[in-house]
Amino acid sequence: MQHVPYKSGFERWHKTLKNGKLIAGVVESLPESEQEILQVQDILSILVIPLWMEGKWYGFIGFDDVVQPRQWNEEDIRLLQTAAKVIGIYLERKKVMEDLERTNKHLIETQSQLVQSEKMASMGTLVAGIAHEINTPVGAVSSMHDTLMQAVGKLKSILETDFQEAYQQNQRLKNTLKVIEDANKVIDSGTDRVTNIVRQLRSFARLDEAELKTVDIHEGLEDTLVLIHHEIKHNINVVRNYGEIPPIACYP
Repeated sequence: MQHVPYKSGFERWHKTLKNGKLIAGVVESLPESEQEILQVQDILSILVIPLWMEGKWYGFIGFDDVVQPRQWNEEDIRLLQTAAKVIGIYLERKKVMEDLERTNKHLIETQSQLVQSEKMASMGTLVAGIAHEINTPVGAVSSMHDTLMQAVGKLKSILETDFQEAYQQNQRLKNTLKVIEDANKVIDSGTDRVTNIVRQLRSFARLDEAELKTVDIHEGLEDTLVLIHHEIKHNINVVRNYGEIPPIACYP
């Protein structure tokens, strides 16, 4: 969203977000001027929520889907609005700390360290909270998806054994089962990806690893690359050339 021309072509966003409302929907349903910008970025569906700081509209946080034209439901919106509120609170705290830093110039160096510590603590809390919120529904989806795959497998087995002749002759039924199997593969892949992202977020927060530990630095590098993947995937090629480095004693 870094290249959106806010002053031309997106006046509707400015007016809507400033009034406290959100932008949501499939890109194909948006005005042509907005489609031209979003489709170039392979965005199929978008949800934009206003950010508020000290009671004033400060900006927005946007979520997009480049895999499928998602219809954002109430649970999606509620969860992401909560994240937007937390970020707004964090920005307010950040502004207070910066004002205090300017007032006390003779303590700039010490305050800079404190501000950075507070930022990281707040970010860790935010990341851990979001990871926990995401992990619960993903766990439910993963569990029920396993059950669904087993049920579909049993159904196909019954059709192939007990109703073999009718099943072989019914191409529509075979095609339908094929669609279900393909959909299950997509769901399985998506669930694994979200689960991996949640693991990386929890690794980033490291709230449960406050003690000195022996860790593999390559794991930390891989976790970081996953977290910044959305920023670099279109224009940066990362070449991994890791050395033979033994585990290091540190605070992860």
